[in-house]
Amino acid sequence: MSLGCSIQTLAQESSTSPVVAEIAIPVPDQMVLRAGTEVPMRTNGELSSKTNRQGDRFDLTVTEDVLVGPHIVIPRGARGIGEITRLIPKGAFGKSGKLELRLLYVEVGNARVRLDGRAGDRGRSGTGATVATAVLAGVFSAFVTGTSARLPSGSTLVGYVERDLPLVLRPRSAAGDAQMTQGAAN
Repeated sequence: MSLGCSIQTLAQESSTSPVVAEIAIPVPDQMVLRAGTEVPMRTNGELSSKTNRQGDRFDLTVTEDVLVGPHIVIPRGARGIGEITRLIPKGAFGKSGKLELRLLYVEVGNARVRLDGRAGDRGRSGTGATVATAVLAGVFSAFVTGTSARLPSGSTLVGYVERDLPLVLRPRSAAGDAQMTQGAAN
């Protein structure tokens, strides 16, 4: 009898407060190019604190295919763009030049994959020569300069995908390369 009472109580409670059933519907795994994925690159020309200016943009080339599973999402040879964010020319009293860069994006088809990544170079300081010259020649030490910062053509840089990008498979190539969804990478 106590069992019947319990069932009746449960039935009364459920009739006064509706029970919502949750149904788990499996969603197929979506392919995503994850934020932080490395994109190895190289510079296509020399960068120097002597010849370049702050704000200059420069070309890069992706050196290795970037994969998501077996699919190439950023092919080797893709064009990248970087920018000089800070440039200090060499100066008097042994002051060395400085060059700071950031990687902006890689072009893949009609999309741009935004990147995070920074690099830089600092020329050699001429401070030792300045001190020696100051002792020996006094005022002429102002003519001793450091060296310009220089990043030779072919220098290796690594960019990192800035944010997660959803991918869509398109059967456009025999390799089965994945493509970014329109607008997702811009």
